[in-house]
This record gives sequence, structure tokens and C-alpha cells, in this order.
Amino acid sequence: MTSPMLLSGVGRLWWLSALMLIVTLMPVSELRASGPVGALVSGQVISSANQKPIPGLTVQLLHPQLGRSQPAVTDRNGFFTFYDIPQRDTPFYLEILWGKEPVYRDQVLIRQDQVALPVIQL
Repeated sequence: MTSPMLLSGVGRLWWLSALMLIVTLMPVSELRASGPVGALVSGQVISSANQKPIPGLTVQLLHPQLGRSQPAVTDRNGFFTFYDIPQRDTPFYLEILWGKEPVYRDQVLIRQDQVALPVIQL
């Protein structure tokens, strides 16, 4: 393989275009802790009708200044986990989606290394 520095003309232009594409596609407001390790946030979603876990729901955290987290998906036992979430004095919003439809939203304070949310019934 030839080093990009040894390429001329079209080859160099291709490498620069590829680099610009990568930089353009990088997430701008990825919700991550600025320190070495943020908080671990976990919870469970169950059915209010039969108390059984609900798998496959999309769960995300939103913060007015920090943006939106990468989504988590509830596992077969209804559990979800977020890693490396920054601690803040202002609340996050926990949002649960059924497909693309929001079915739950509530405020969550993240002020410690581990946050175990109460069981959420839908």
C-alpha cells in the first residue's frame, strides 16, 4: 500500500475527500463524560398489565446542554444500561420509545457514579 504522502494529484485528492467525509460524519453532540469515567445508569421496563419485562424498547437520555445519548435497547428481561454519562446538577430526560413512538418521558438526576432507576411500568 502506498502512503498518502507519496501520492500525487488524484490519489491525494481521494485521501483528502475520504478524511473530510469521516470528519463530517462524526457525531457533533455525543453525550459522554468529559472526565475519565462517568456514571453508570441502569433500569428496567415492565408491563403494568402483567408485570412481565418488555424487551426491544429504545431508551435514551437527553440533556438540554449536552445533547442526546446513544440509544440503549431493553434486553429480554427489560433491562437497559448507559455507560459514561456525565454527572450534572441539572436533570436529564429519560425517554422510552416503542418503535419511533415515545411512550414514556421523565426527569432523572445523575449526581453519583451509579444510578439505579426505579422499575418503570408501561
